[in-house]
Amino acid sequence: MAGLTTLVGALIFRGVLNIPVFADATAGDFGGVGTSLHALTAATAALTATGLLHLLLVSAPRALRFFNWIVWLATAVATVSPFSLSNPPLVQFATAMVNLVTGVAIVTLLMGVGVSAREWSYPRRWETDGDDDAESALDNGWLQPPPAPPEREHHSEGHDGVAGAQHRSREG
Repeated sequence: MAGLTTLVGALIFRGVLNIPVFADATAGDFGGVGTSLHALTAATAALTATGLLHLLLVSAPRALRFFNWIVWLATAVATVSPFSLSNPPLVQFATAMVNLVTGVAIVTLLMGVGVSAREWSYPRRWETDGDDDAESALDNGWLQPPPAPPEREHHSEGHDGVAGAQHRSREG
């Protein structure tokens, strides 16, 4: 998905807009080895983000919040990094846009996966201590409150009436 996003970005910028992103202008619509390396790097970043999401879902109390911050910051780094290279400004901008769209695709798709994975798992104790997690866990049937104890029937009269009188005096 991330690799294909990079390839589509290269095709749009190189083939449609004639901006030589990821390689020289003579390299064709897909750009050659530079585009392949960029797509491979994007795919590796997506796989790394998937592993990070899994690790956080298993171990962190607010896994999706941590994941969201980490991957958005990595997307910001990938978006700003082309401006530190010595390419023409138009190529820098095009590379930054491809990186931004790829990062947005990674974040949005994996956040959806994380939310659905969290909905199907049994919540850990610390996940039900938050604002509305305990209520949503009860609404979804994950955590059921313990059943109420059965009503006890009180027999207030004994065979000679004495025990019943003592029992009534404790109640009243």
